[in-house]
Amino acid sequence: MVEFSNSGNDNLFKIYMREDTAIRTYNYWNGTRFLLDKPIIPRQNDLLNNKTLRAVTFNVSPSSYKENNKWKGYENRIMDTISRSLGFKLARYPPPKGLWGELRNGTFDGLVGELQFERADLGWANLFMKYDRLEFMDFSEAYYSDQVCFIYKKPPPPPQWLAITSPLDGYTWLCLFVIIIAGSLFLYLLSTTDALVKSAYSANVLLIMGTLIDQCDNTISRMKSNSLRLFFAFWLAGILVIATGYKGSLISVMTVPLKPSLIYTMSELGNFDLPVTSFGDTFFELTNKSLDQNLQKIAKKYEINYDYDMAIERMNKSEVVMGESSLQLVYMQRKDFTNEFGESTLHMLKDCTFSFNVAIGLPRNSRFYDSISNKLVQLKEAGLVNHYIQNEFDKAGKNVQNVGDNQYKNTKYKELGLYNIQVGLVVYGLGLLVAFLTLCGEKVLNKNAQANNRRNRHTLRQM
Repeated sequence: MVEFSNSGNDNLFKIYMREDTAIRTYNYWNGTRFLLDKPIIPRQNDLLNNKTLRAVTFNVSPSSYKENNKWKGYENRIMDTISRSLGFKLARYPPPKGLWGELRNGTFDGLVGELQFERADLGWANLFMKYDRLEFMDFSEAYYSDQVCFIYKKPPPPPQWLAITSPLDGYTWLCLFVIIIAGSLFLYLLSTTDALVKSAYSANVLLIMGTLIDQCDNTISRMKSNSLRLFFAFWLAGILVIATGYKGSLISVMTVPLKPSLIYTMSELGNFDLPVTSFGDTFFELTNKSLDQNLQKIAKKYEINYDYDMAIERMNKSEVVMGESSLQLVYMQRKDFTNEFGESTLHMLKDCTFSFNVAIGLPRNSRFYDSISNKLVQLKEAGLVNHYIQNEFDKAGKNVQNVGDNQYKNTKYKELGLYNIQVGLVVYGLGLLVAFLTLCGEKVLNKNAQANNRRNRHTLRQM
């Protein structure tokens, strides 16, 4: 703040500069020029040079955390770089109550509260730029953009013996079961009218089952019924397509371990069995206010958790799906749930939601805003922000190699469906129809033949 004060000389004015609570003489103005070689507004470096700024932060890996009594994390590295560049020191401390802070009766506690009441000059802890905070504090220029993503523990893979059912989907297995039953019923119907078929009914049923596994005998050559021959001819033609497709797919699935069933989209998460939890109520409030139907489903089974370690423990026990900043989730996954080969026990959904800019917090109308923001922009453009973030991830552990969980959605083995084997089913259905019509024709012909035989026998007796 600059104040002009006439010092008693009509041509000489004293200029005062207000710094914090002190007011100091800054320059003199004689009506034409400044007597001292100082700018009317101090340079930005001069605002911060040799000052100690109070900074509020807390443990929230990987952005800010304490290790061996020293503050670590990429945000602390960012602010250390800025402080060295601008010549100020940092006195860090955690918020006395709460973490980021909650709004109660018009005031915040936690980190935001420290900035609201100007007890701190700066604040950071993966701080999202949210509208409800803008009334009480300011944000620097954003240096990173983050999203809310979801992660949960992978279910165990199904037993490998189930691979025998994998080549066909459920509807196809059902359809195959139906046509076997239909064929058996047809043979039973045929056996009630044909004594020869009746005597070989069980053998014919076994023949149907045998053709499914490429086993056959000379039973077909001994068949006397035309309808039975037609039935088996069309059956063999149809089953050729089905059995060939099944065997080809079976070779593929038997040589590859079965994958657990995973979810990838918000729609699947909305219909998932497990509830969603997060650290604090920010994401719950956003999902609860959203008009998206999938997010509304998530909100109905949302569980707010204020104990971060407890939330992770519940997630590891497959009790909940955890929703958090994507940076935090990926860091946690690499640090605690990924082995030396890059194999993770966790699965992160492909879909994320609620994008946020991340920035440094300042009190309202802070005179340090321009200095801090300009340096943040310089660090971001120089690539140092991403470099510091990557360093933290590299320290956490190996990269997760099964990002293929997300790629697997598009490349996983696909079961044969009715569309794939429709030729075999159409051929079999046509054969069953032709065989049934032939059976009806045979019955009519047999009845006529029996009637003629009775007339002939009656005529012979009369003679």
